[in-house]
Amino acid sequence: YWDARWGTLNQTVLWNFRDSRTTKAIGSKLTSSWTTVDADGTLISGLSVAISLPYGLFQTWLEGMTVALGVTIYISYKREQDSAWTEYGYYVSDAKTSSKRLVYTFNHIPEGQYQVRARAVADTIYIQGKADVYLEFIESIIYDDFTYPGSAVFALRVQATEKLSGG
Repeated sequence: YWDARWGTLNQTVLWNFRDSRTTKAIGSKLTSSWTTVDADGTLISGLSVAISLPYGLFQTWLEGMTVALGVTIYISYKREQDSAWTEYGYYVSDAKTSSKRLVYTFNHIPEGQYQVRARAVADTIYIQGKADVYLEFIESIIYDDFTYPGSAVFALRVQATEKLSGG
């Protein structure tokens, strides 16, 4: 599927040109203390926060059996000029040794420049386990219907198959 706009002054929105998203890589391991970062942009009206557990989330008992381990992830955000943080807590429990990514999105927040902070508190690990939690990246979202008047734009939607790589 493809679609195009030819550069008229009153052209309509192209389906893939609706919102602007800027990703900022963080890669910080979370502890019980806050990790605070500034989001990129000054007219932000949405945020996505990506949390990764690169080694899974689990406990191993003496017999080698993998059992569930839980961690509470706290995410807060605020506009830079505000003093109060908006805070959310998410409890995640799993018994898997494979990596996991969680993305939390906060849509249609008041427009502004934002700070984001996160921390993680794991349940007690009795024998051996992994509960490494990382703030992977944050994404600043500007909700706007970009029409790019006077500019020709082209969008192509393709589905990747084995034929795409010549197979």
